Formats: sequence, C-alpha cells, structure tokens
Amino acid sequence: MHVVSSWIYVLFLVFSSSTKLQAQTASGGWLSFAAPLKSGDQVILRGPWDFFWMWRLKDLEPGKGWPKVEQRVEAGHSWTEFVDLQSGEPLLSSGFASYRLRLNGLEAGDYTLSVPSVGGRGRLFVYLDTWKEELSRLRYERSYSQAALQAIFKVAAREEVWNIVLEITLATARVPPVTQAGLISLPILRREANSH
Repeated sequence: MHVVSSWIYVLFLVFSSSTKLQAQTASGGWLSFAAPLKSGDQVILRGPWDFFWMWRLKDLEPGKGWPKVEQRVEAGHSWTEFVDLQSGEPLLSSGFASYRLRLNGLEAGDYTLSVPSVGGRGRLFVYLDTWKEELSRLRYERSYSQAALQAIFKVAAREEVWNIVLEITLATARVPPVTQAGLISLPILRREANSH
C-alpha cells in the first residue's frame, strides 16, 4: 500500500505541476547538481543512499563523525532486502536505521524535501555540512510520523553541502508488512516557485 500511495503522490506532482519531474542518481552517497534547478522543478532522489543499520544521529560521538559507510541502497526498497554484513543473513524487519544523502551544487533559494511514505516511524533531518557535534546547532525542519515526511530548508550559496538524513524505526514486524519494513518511497526535492 505504501508503494502504491507513493506512486499516486508522484503522479499527482507530475500532473499538478507545469514543470517536469526529473530523476537524479547519486554516486558514492553524493548528489551533485551540475545544472541549477529552476523555480518549481522537482527531482526524485533515488540514491544510492548511505545506509547505517542500527545507527541514529543521536549515536554520533563528539569528534568521531559518522561510522564507515558499508552499504549503499536505492530508495524504494525494504531493508529486509539487504544483508547484515556481520552475519550474512537478511536484515530483520524490526529495528532501526539511518539513510544519508549529501547534496551540493544547489542554487540559493528555498527547497522542500518530501518523502511520501516510510515503512515505520520516521524522522527527517536536513542540515549543513558545517555542523559537527552539537545537535542543538542543527539547522533543520523535521517531521515524525509513519506517513509523509517533509523538510523545508534555505540554501544561501551554491558551495554549501547539505546532508539529508532519514531515520526509520520499526519496533514490531506486524505493521507495516515485512515487505515494507524500512522502506523509503521516492524522496522528492522541489525548488520552491518563489526562489530566485
């Protein structure tokens, strides 16, 4: 059901907008925009995203930074399709994980990041790469729900590097179905029409 609702949402965006929906592919957890997005442009952020099983932003230790990236995954897949690198077994349907994608090359302006649905409870963070240790200094908007997530952020200069972090927690394997555990469905970045 989550995947179907995601596609309905994407179709709604395509037909309700005068601009076309583009797809962008990342490399090594980075997505660089060589050409600027025009006002109203929408881009699907397929990934691959850095994937951190059983790790969250609050686990970030001062001075240590992020753990080593061992897996990269594309949006639209349940984490039960991935393998635990320690045991070689498929990941459990219950647990938690963080997905990260870094963006650069965005023109100055206002942006909205939408994740139509997630397989579990999700939190969405968008913050500048200059942030190192203190969560209190994080510049982000977040949503916390099992349905859609959205973050709004303002880019000041094209040189800025932005981190998108999506945390998903699923405490029980009963809801949603195992096939949707940890699923991120087609994140969409939109440059707001009032941006110059």
